[in-house]
Parts: sequence; structure tokens; C-alpha cells
Amino acid sequence: MTDELRGMKDRLARRFLGRAGVHGLGVRRRENVICVYADAEDTDALRVVLAEIQKEAAPFRVLVIREPPPATYAPDTGDR
Repeated sequence: MTDELRGMKDRLARRFLGRAGVHGLGVRRRENVICVYADAEDTDALRVVLAEIQKEAAPFRVLVIREPPPATYAPDTGDR
């Protein structure tokens, strides 16, 4: 089931990553769950996308984790 879980996560990522506040997807193999990392702010667009993800992810469960997106990494250039 792990290959199917990973494959589903990859398909969902290609379709939904970057849409309406979805900024990450992962899996929890032991729990057989797809994790969707989404903005903490709730919007109509995000609710629609999350509903689509849950529908398409069947038969796998979806765990939505609400948090701000990770900070953009800016390497230290030494200019000070």
C-alpha cells in the first residue's frame, strides 16, 4: 500500500500544490494518511481545494495541517 500512497501523494501534489494556500504534501506511512499542509487562514478557495483533495485521495485519509508556509531561504551573501 505504501507505493499507492506515495503515488497518490505525488498525483495530488502535481495538481494542487501552490493552489489556494496549499504549500506542501506528505505521507504518514504508518497511519496510511496523506498530509496536506495549508495556510492557517481559512478562505473559500482553500475550502474548495481541500474538499477536492479529500475526494480524489480516496480510499486514503487526508490530514490537513494548518500552518504558514515555510520562510523563503535567503543565503547569507556576506553583504553588511
